[in-house]
Amino acid sequence: SAAITPQFRILGWNIHLVCGPEEDHFAGLYHPPSSNSLTYGDIINELCLCFNITASGVTDDSWGDVAFGYLGSVGASLQPLGGPATTATPSSPRLIHGQELDQSVSTPPGDPSGEQRPPIVRLHVVRHKDCKIAAETSLKGHLQAGCAKHIPYPSLRRDDRYLPPNKPSTDCRFSRFPYRKTIRARGSQSPPKRSASGSASPTKDPALNQVEDVTDLVAPPDFDIPIETARQTMASFRNSCLSGTARCAITGKGRSWYMNPTVGLGVQACHIVPQQHYHVYPVPSSFPGGRYDPRRLRAAWERTWSAKNGLLLFSHLHELFDARLFSIHPDTLRIRVFMPYDVLLDYHGVLAQLSPTVDRRALRHHYDMCCIENMAADMP
Repeated sequence: SAAITPQFRILGWNIHLVCGPEEDHFAGLYHPPSSNSLTYGDIINELCLCFNITASGVTDDSWGDVAFGYLGSVGASLQPLGGPATTATPSSPRLIHGQELDQSVSTPPGDPSGEQRPPIVRLHVVRHKDCKIAAETSLKGHLQAGCAKHIPYPSLRRDDRYLPPNKPSTDCRFSRFPYRKTIRARGSQSPPKRSASGSASPTKDPALNQVEDVTDLVAPPDFDIPIETARQTMASFRNSCLSGTARCAITGKGRSWYMNPTVGLGVQACHIVPQQHYHVYPVPSSFPGGRYDPRRLRAAWERTWSAKNGLLLFSHLHELFDARLFSIHPDTLRIRVFMPYDVLLDYHGVLAQLSPTVDRRALRHHYDMCCIENMAADMP
């Protein structure tokens, strides 16, 4: 399948964020037109996660006084300048600030056939302090009064947790592939293919004498794991995930019509935090040692292979989850779709079906990485 490049993610945005007097575009996101699950305050939280506001060499990480000028919506094609104002593109954009930031963001519906890109909502990001100006005053009026000010062009916030999808760290202090040179079993007993995250299919039949493929398993540099122990770890992860549920977390389907195994064909055990990214697993903040500490790395590795870091997904959804096209909100447990892919849209806002033991910190990590991957796609 084709890789999801940053440019492809940008093409999926139906909300564009601009800043400065020239309305410079710097970020965006996708929000389904029929959904009320995203507020303006949520956008601010994601801006804080992805970007810094820098001016004159001084970084101000506070996005707490941000407001939005609602510039209306435009079609997917570039329009000539100086055209007449419409309800979609008002001549005097209103300012959304204060308690209005708790309102849901509304995006216009697109072409039902899906053959054309959806209309794009444009939001002008500014700073704003409390004022006594009438509520209907335009963004321009607030700027002239001095209670609203343009922000400088944001810079990408470097998050130490971030790694590209399906790619391990290149830092040898974190990762190694201890079994890349391992000789596979002789004959036709070659292991089945795995996803890039290293998760295994829960429907493997032991009678076929298959063994776990540990080729892409990542381990801490100082952690010597016998190959059989590694295979047992992978099998245990799959079996532990099955002990909590037998259905896909997104569709609620996949239970077998026969009793052994209880999970159906095509359902896989999926890591929430990828095993290739084990070293960024959110271990408790009270855990001793720095980020390179061997004990901390081993604890993170073990947690990555725990059922608390697992959920069941159909194989095609597993691939899209690893590609950060959708995630599960750690508080509401509702599915959020980050791109307008028709395979996923029906599940947006649906309550995920998860084992009660799932680690919400792992869900938070995946959700945050999806926000960064998609909102900051236009930043180098």
